[in-house]
Amino acid sequence: MSQKTRIAVIEVNHWHSTYDAAYLDILRDLDNVQLVGVSDTDVAIANDRAQRYETTAFTDYHEMLDTVNPDFVIALGRHIDMPTTARYLIEAGIPFLMEKPMGTEPSAVADLADLAERKNAWVAVPFPNRQSPWAQKAREMIANDEFGKISHVVFRIIRPTMQRYVEWDSPWMLDVAAAGGGALTNLGGHGMDMARYLLQEDVQVSSAVISNIVHMADVEDYALATLRSASGALFHVEVVYTMPTWPANESDSEMKVAGEKAMLQV
Repeated sequence: MSQKTRIAVIEVNHWHSTYDAAYLDILRDLDNVQLVGVSDTDVAIANDRAQRYETTAFTDYHEMLDTVNPDFVIALGRHIDMPTTARYLIEAGIPFLMEKPMGTEPSAVADLADLAERKNAWVAVPFPNRQSPWAQKAREMIANDEFGKISHVVFRIIRPTMQRYVEWDSPWMLDVAAAGGGALTNLGGHGMDMARYLLQEDVQVSSAVISNIVHMADVEDYALATLRSASGALFHVEVVYTMPTWPANESDSEMKVAGEKAMLQV
């Protein structure tokens, strides 16, 4: 029988530990994985996750890593703390996946990318929309020139109220200092990544607008950014926290490529 991969999870106050992506649920259900520890600076959260997922709780991830010696780490936590965590893992030579945005300042994230490249480190950021049937089909059609000249691409995600972060143990998402921003910082990265993934070109921001009129929080609950690719295609990224369905965790979305010869839309 093959040995199980030993995985630890850092700062499980992040909602993706148990909601939406729900990493701890996934790890629990994988036959070839052993969840060897979870850490959080909030002892109540650390103990809750450890009890629910039958593992060991730590309040210091350094101690956890020294104690359990994992093969792989899923690194979560507040956005402002991510660069410090990522730098430690890179320097320690521990392969890891970290949720976006990996920081609150572009320079800090760029420094991490440079460090990972210098160290030849194994570092991943999850962008699951790349694997959607729409994205795979769009990429195939672009490669085969089925669209002709691409006029524009739309990437729109409308998610429920920001109150869900409070209820999911991540109230820091409403604090601009801890989160770095709102919908654009959190969800917009998926659209920015999709622009590069589909078009395979450099892109630049042509315009952007944000609003917090619905929740009146420190961070934006609406954002619309328009990118322009090197060949002139426009890519509209619209990300929102105003889907009026809570507590039902539902979304509204649109993905579309519009070209001179074809259009692909879901």
